[in-house]
Amino acid sequence: MKGVVLYFIVIFGSFISASAQNIDVVYTSDGSSYSGIISEQIPGDKITVSTNLAIKYVDSDKISDIIYANTSVSSLIQPLKSWMENNKPDCKEVELASMKIFDAKFDNVIILEKGEKMKLLIGGNAQFILKWSNIVRTTKSVSKSKDFGIKELVILKNGKVYEGNITEQFVGKQLAIKTDMGDVINVNIADVDVIKTERRNLDQNIWMQIRYLDKVEFTDGTTIKGFISSRSLGKSITYITESNDKEITVELSKVKRYGKVKNGKFNAEKELRSQIDNASTKKQEVVPSKPTKEADPSKDIPENKKSAETKSTPKQIAKMQPDKHNIEEADNSANKYSINGDAVVANKVVETSNKSFLIYNIYAIDSKGPITKVSHKEPIIIELQGDIDMTNVHIVKTEQRSVKLGVDEFGKMYQTFTRRDINKSTVNFSYAIIDKTHMEVKINTIEQGVYVLYPIVVNGHEECLMFEVI
Repeated sequence: MKGVVLYFIVIFGSFISASAQNIDVVYTSDGSSYSGIISEQIPGDKITVSTNLAIKYVDSDKISDIIYANTSVSSLIQPLKSWMENNKPDCKEVELASMKIFDAKFDNVIILEKGEKMKLLIGGNAQFILKWSNIVRTTKSVSKSKDFGIKELVILKNGKVYEGNITEQFVGKQLAIKTDMGDVINVNIADVDVIKTERRNLDQNIWMQIRYLDKVEFTDGTTIKGFISSRSLGKSITYITESNDKEITVELSKVKRYGKVKNGKFNAEKELRSQIDNASTKKQEVVPSKPTKEADPSKDIPENKKSAETKSTPKQIAKMQPDKHNIEEADNSANKYSINGDAVVANKVVETSNKSFLIYNIYAIDSKGPITKVSHKEPIIIELQGDIDMTNVHIVKTEQRSVKLGVDEFGKMYQTFTRRDINKSTVNFSYAIIDKTHMEVKINTIEQGVYVLYPIVVNGHEECLMFEVI
């Protein structure tokens, strides 16, 4: 059962496109394969695959009402036509059959092998319900676009991180990650800690870059539509919704079933344009170095698929944020700030895209010291002296998130806020100019929490004053 749960988490984190670049293929123990999208999953029980092409082995006594018609390959529906042209290029005519399989009707079937066990090529839209115990392997083709869509971060228990897309998995045993550098890395699932998902294009929100939304039904009867952004294998999932960009983590035991629904905001034109642009500027690919074996192989995994990591590893994290110690410091030594008479220092505000599946990028506060505490029962007076631009200033409630500001950091907690937090802030305050270098902000009523006065612009740098209302 453990292997089944791991398989479920991994495959469902990847959005499956109806395009040729993002098709999942599910392989079962009887030799059958199903190409399409996984439209529903009940963990540990069964999955439903919505296909446009399937190769299925069926006992002949389960087939009835067969009707044959000679048909030219050129007139077949596209999935069958493409398969025939790629696998049987010399064949110009086939016997196209319609039939019932377990009382389900199929109209576009080519019989590849006859006998007690029939091998069928089934084209067109169909649904197949598969038992978890029968699934052994999956593969997924990778989109040609490098600056649109989503990518995955596979984080190992030893701290290594591989960025790219999961292209293959042997259920409960290992994963293959194709990195953005073109290398293929095979890792044992037992060594995987977390799989995170990020958007590739930071200028567009996640909802424009995913073709399907996750539909998750919980054991308490509630249902959400959104995006599964992180999977802690065997433990939990984390998701966001379009109406709330705050991450919500739930235990796997509280998940009843998953589904896929089309996303009406997906930008198909942008995806196509990105693929064309990437193809026209593609440089010669570097042949990846041959992996070295790191673990005892399983007997049912082909020799060329054994779990390994390249000796000369590719870039393990593709896009690091700048080292916070190298961020240019603003000269604000002449500026003075106080909150209710206590002197405070301004904090750097760093925009980070580490959580790039979110609707908005995150603004993290690189705090220089302890947070000033004030009582919610008293008015708050913030004084600012110096050469400061406070145009369009806001008071925003923050929350703690795990982000990375330096190249050596991973998962450190910072007080953060987003552009949405700024837009929906309802904190009322008054603003008075004492003289041209002395300003005062007064807040009469405010609920408990950690807040920032933002932005304070000093020499072109955005800073903030942070305080906690208790």
